[in-house]
Amino acid sequence: MAEAGPVFGLSNRDICSDDPGDARAPFTAHPGDGTAVHAVLMNNDSEKQACMLFEPDGTAVPKPGAPRGRVESVARTATRLHVNRTCRYTSQRVLFPYTAKPTLASRVFPSVAVPQEHEKAAAVWGNSALGLICFWAHAGKQQIGRGQASRTSMARMPVLDVAMLGKRAVAKLDGIFDGIFDEYCGKNLLPMNLCYRDENRSAMDAETLCALGADESIDDVRIRFCREPLVRGGRKDPELDRAAGAP
Repeated sequence: MAEAGPVFGLSNRDICSDDPGDARAPFTAHPGDGTAVHAVLMNNDSEKQACMLFEPDGTAVPKPGAPRGRVESVARTATRLHVNRTCRYTSQRVLFPYTAKPTLASRVFPSVAVPQEHEKAAAVWGNSALGLICFWAHAGKQQIGRGQASRTSMARMPVLDVAMLGKRAVAKLDGIFDGIFDEYCGKNLLPMNLCYRDENRSAMDAETLCALGADESIDDVRIRFCREPLVRGGRKDPELDRAAGAP
């Protein structure tokens, strides 16, 4: 684990805006399939975004007259790893989405600056139950069923940092996590408040812990997380109560 949390890229205000005269943001964002040169994540759709691998749903178009240097410098901030910082536990499934191609950030999905060789490891850990719990612990708790994290609070969130290990250990662990990611990236996950019975996330958790040298079950941890009032969102779940042994 690392003491410092995710390092974000540019704010969306520095990337896209609808104001043609806004020199701060050199792009405008338009709906699209993300196949253009500059792809962007625009929308938060829990039904379509059910697995860790996201498809960009927008295209960022350089504004007429935008300085070329500014366009190029902003374009270089595109990443494959992002974070869902306005997370609804009762419907959304993915906390750290990964895109197959570098994609520009949006208001909902800021980019996370991680060396490319560690991006898959960060996505696996961030979408494990341990990653969800760390986010919940540092996110705002003003709205039932939702966690909203500021850049300041997210910067304090512990994250897996494989780079702190020795060179050989890093290469080995990156390879293991790449394999875990490739196995699970296309598998649908349940909403976060149901992670206690999410077979895909539970299996990924087990492989993640094994990679980190721990083979203990965290079934009880997942149940406790799902029973948190903020995560549960006021919803009744008799199956969860039975799993917890509640009367």
